[in-house]
Amino acid sequence: MSAPELTLTLTTTSERDVFCRPKQLLYPDYNENDGLIVPPNLNVLPNPIHRPNYARHFRIIHEHDAKIIGFRSIITSDEKFFVDESEADNFSYRRLFAKFSDGQNEECDFVERDGSVSGLFDPDPIVIEQPVIFVGSDEPSNFGSWLYRIIPKLIDAPYRDFPVLVYNNAPWMTGLIGRMFGGNVSFVNHWPRRGYVLRDALIPTLRNVDVYFDEEVRSFYKYSASMVDGKSPLEKIYLSRRGQKLRPLLNEAELEDRLVGSGFSIVRPETMSITDQIRTIRDARIIVCPGGSGLFPMVFATSAEFILDLEAGPEWVFAHHNLLRSTARRHTILFGTRVEGTQSPHASWRVDVDAVMTALAYGAG
Repeated sequence: MSAPELTLTLTTTSERDVFCRPKQLLYPDYNENDGLIVPPNLNVLPNPIHRPNYARHFRIIHEHDAKIIGFRSIITSDEKFFVDESEADNFSYRRLFAKFSDGQNEECDFVERDGSVSGLFDPDPIVIEQPVIFVGSDEPSNFGSWLYRIIPKLIDAPYRDFPVLVYNNAPWMTGLIGRMFGGNVSFVNHWPRRGYVLRDALIPTLRNVDVYFDEEVRSFYKYSASMVDGKSPLEKIYLSRRGQKLRPLLNEAELEDRLVGSGFSIVRPETMSITDQIRTIRDARIIVCPGGSGLFPMVFATSAEFILDLEAGPEWVFAHHNLLRSTARRHTILFGTRVEGTQSPHASWRVDVDAVMTALAYGAG
C-alpha cells in the first residue's frame, strides 16, 4: 500500500480551538548580564547572546481526528498543519521546513509550496480511540529535551485525567516524569516513525522557546528539587562525560585528576537514579559540566554559587547560556578545541585544563 500524499494549509496554535483558557506566561526580568562571568584572557563567551524568543501564552489545543506525523507535526481534521512551537516569537514555517529537509531529528518530510505544505502519511496508521494528551517533541530521546520541552507542557495539563502519548522507551523517562508528577501519569508510547490518528487529542504548546524558562517552570523545578529527601555531602562536583560516544572529551581523565586535586567529586549521572541526580545537583555549590544534556539538570541546582560550562564549539551555546541565565545561575562558558580537521559538532575535543582551573578561581573565588 502506497503512502497517501497530503496537501495542507498552514495554521498556528493560536488559531485552533482550546481545551481551556490560554494562560499568559511570565518570565524573569530580562537582564543582558544575568549571571555571565567573564574571566579575562580566556577563550570564554565574552558577552551575553542576543535576547531569547518567548512564547507569550501556553495553550492546550483540542483536536478531533488529528493525524500525527514524525515527532510533533499535527494534521487537523480540516487539513491544516501546525507544530507545538508556532506561537513563539519570530516563529517561521520556512525555517521549520528547512530543518525538515535537512533531516534533522523530525522523522518526517514536508515541503512548502506557495503557502501550503505537502507530505506523506502512513498508509497503516495507529488509531487511538481514547482521549490522550499528546506531548510530542523535537528530540524526544534527549534528556535535555524532556526537561525543557516535554515536562513543562504537562505542568498545566490534566495529566491525572488522561493518558499521555509520548516517546517513552527508556527507564529514565518513566523515572523522571514519575519523580516530577508523583507517579500520577499513565503513558501511551509514541513511535515517531509510525503515523497516528487521534480521535480526541489535547495538545499542549511549547512554552520554553530557546531554552529560556518561564517563572512557573522555574518554580516547578525548584519545588521538585526541594521535595527530594536527604542532603548530599558533595559541595564541588564535576559531571563526567566519560564513555560517551558523542563529543568525547579526549583529555577528560586529566581534567578529572586536576579537579579531584582541588576538592571536586566526580559524578557520573548515568549511573545514578533520578532522585540521586537531583539531590546531588541541588546541593552542590560549585558545578563543572561539559555542555550537553548533562547541563539541563541545572534547573535543580538551587544551591549553586557558580557553574562552569565547557563547550566543544558554538553550536549550542545560545541554548546553554539561556538555560543558565533564565535559572539565575552565575556562570562562565569556556570553549575547548576540536581535534584538527573536524567540524562536526559531535567530534572529539579537548579543553585547556589550566584554563578550567583559572576560570574556577575567578568565578568561584
